[in-house]
Amino acid sequence: HVLGLGHSDVEGAVMVATYSAMRRSLTYDDALGVTSLYPLDGPKGSISGTVYDDAATTDAATNGDPIPGATVVVVDNSFFTTTDLQGKYLIESVPVGIYDLTASALGFGDSPLPSVGVIEDETTLEVNFHLVSDGSTPDPLTISNVYSVDSGKGGAFKILWTTNHPATSQVEFDCCGEFTDSEPVIDHSMSFRGQKGADYIYSVTSTDDKGSVTAGTFTHPE
Repeated sequence: HVLGLGHSDVEGAVMVATYSAMRRSLTYDDALGVTSLYPLDGPKGSISGTVYDDAATTDAATNGDPIPGATVVVVDNSFFTTTDLQGKYLIESVPVGIYDLTASALGFGDSPLPSVGVIEDETTLEVNFHLVSDGSTPDPLTISNVYSVDSGKGGAFKILWTTNHPATSQVEFDCCGEFTDSEPVIDHSMSFRGQKGADYIYSVTSTDDKGSVTAGTFTHPE
C-alpha cells in the first residue's frame, strides 16, 4: 500500500485482500503492479513459450507433454510466472537485456537457460523448456468421502466428495447422463434437481493434469 498498490484478486499475491499466511516473496502480479507504477526506463519486450515434459527428447521437432503449473523465472530479476493448463507462459514488460532463465515443476529437475537476450523493443521472444523427471512420484489423485445430502424443497440434492489434489468434478447418473464442472478444487460439491422419492445411482470422477480417477457406485438417497 505504501507503494500505491491496491488489493489484488490473484490468489497467493502479497496484495490479496485476505491474510492466509506470511508471504516473504513478491509474486508476478505484485511485481507487475509495482513496475507499472514505477516503470523502468528504456525499451521492453516479452518472453513466452511452453514448458514440456521429457528433456531427453533430442529431436527438435518433437516435444513431450506440456506441464501446467510450472514456474518460469527471470533470474536476478523480479519477473516470474507459472504455466497455464496448456503449459504456456508469458512474461511481459521485461527490459531489453541479457538474462538467465530457469523453469521448474514438482517432480522434475530445474532447467536453466543462460544468456537469453531480449534484444528488441515491443517484441516477444519465444523460449521453450524441456524438463526431465527427477525420479520422485507425486501422490496419485484419490477420491474420498463421497456422500449425498438433500439440499432444498422437492427432490433437490447435492453430491459431495474430496480429492487430495485440485481436480475437476464429474457426476455420471445411470438414468440421466454426465454433469461436469471444470474448476479444479479439492472439496467438490455438485447440485441437482431430482424428483422427490426417486433413487439415483451415480459415480463420481475427478481429473487433474496427471489423469482421472473414478469412484462408484453410489445411491441417493443413501
